[in-house]
Amino acid sequence: MDLVSPASARAAAMVLALLLVGCGGKGGNDLTGASRGGGKGGMGIPFTPFRVPGAGSSAPPNMDEVRSQVMSLSDSYCQTVIQSLDELVNKTKDPAKATWGRQQRVATLSVSMVNATGPNPVVGLLDMVVFSTLKRQAVEEHWVPKLLGDEGQPVAAAHRRGEEEAWAVAKRVLTPQQLDQLRDLILQWRQEHPGQYYVGQTRFSDFDAYRNLSPESPQAKTPGSLFSLFYVDPLAGLDPMAREIKSYRTLTERMVFMVSRLPVLASYQVDLAAISATGTPEVRAFVASTEKFAEATTQFANAASGYPKALGTEREALVKQLAEATARERQAAIEQAAKSVAAERETIFKQIDAQDGRIRAILAQVKDVVARAEQAGTTVNASTSQTVASTEQSTHRILDHAFRLALVFVAVVVLGVPLVLLIYRAINRRILDGAMEPRLAEKS
Repeated sequence: MDLVSPASARAAAMVLALLLVGCGGKGGNDLTGASRGGGKGGMGIPFTPFRVPGAGSSAPPNMDEVRSQVMSLSDSYCQTVIQSLDELVNKTKDPAKATWGRQQRVATLSVSMVNATGPNPVVGLLDMVVFSTLKRQAVEEHWVPKLLGDEGQPVAAAHRRGEEEAWAVAKRVLTPQQLDQLRDLILQWRQEHPGQYYVGQTRFSDFDAYRNLSPESPQAKTPGSLFSLFYVDPLAGLDPMAREIKSYRTLTERMVFMVSRLPVLASYQVDLAAISATGTPEVRAFVASTEKFAEATTQFANAASGYPKALGTEREALVKQLAEATARERQAAIEQAAKSVAAERETIFKQIDAQDGRIRAILAQVKDVVARAEQAGTTVNASTSQTVASTEQSTHRILDHAFRLALVFVAVVVLGVPLVLLIYRAINRRILDGAMEPRLAEKS
């Protein structure tokens, strides 16, 4: 699907041309630089037959043929890997897996495009090998067990095929010694970065051996060394005009390759941006509520359009129903009131009859109680008379006895006190007389 207009494509081509001219420089390609980026993609151009230097040969490879091989590898790798990612996005029901697949499509295509259009095709080839190897290890060791599960097995298989294609192209360009050096460098990087699974931005230029390299380094001057390929000048021996034409021809090829694949990359980026913008729980809830609101609005509009006619019909039906209901309720109320009155009247009569019998029984009991009360009053009066008589007799006896006791007490008081005084006086006199006799005797 073409998502880029011709005007936009021309503008993008001009911007890329300016950027790539800065990378290429006047007089030839910058053979020591390595571009950076991250991404994914897929277009295909056929492999070109390519003569490889013999093992141990010090002859440098043809850079034009190497670039053709790298561009073909970029398209082939993207087709292999992105197809598995498309299948994952279309089949999975897990939003997290689908989002990961969309992100990896963009990353694979953009990284492959950058690697294929770098200033130095050898460095681009090494970057593709490093990327495919590290990405396959990351998918197998992290993404499949941690996120994708069984759905990630086709993705892992596609990354293995892509890695095999990258190494196959490297065998066409590099000698066995150079391939061994590359494997050792990748293994060393893995040992220095255990557990690293974000590898889309990892390039050969990120290896310490490359960073410490210079044109005067022994590795760069050793014939047949992997690092000796970084300082090969493919334009050596050409006159300035030929060098300039060759440089701009190479730049044009890189720019055309990049621009022709930008619509695919743009479509993947737009798809990812749309899903990222609309795939959040809040947006999903809003969309669901919007659909419900639209449905409710439609139902309301349909109901409003038929409201006048329905109102007249409903009004007539309502009036008729009210009249019928009122008549039924009135008749039912009258019948119910009559039945209630009859029932209440019968109940009252029964209660009156029952109360009449009870009243008569109570009156008989009252008469019996009154008779018993009269008999008890007579008995109480007789008993009271006897009690009063007995009380009067007892009172007379008590008063007589008390009077006698009072007379005895008065007699005792009247007669006893003088008698006691006389006795006391007589005893006192005798005591005093007995005490005076010895004193008188002593005096005489």
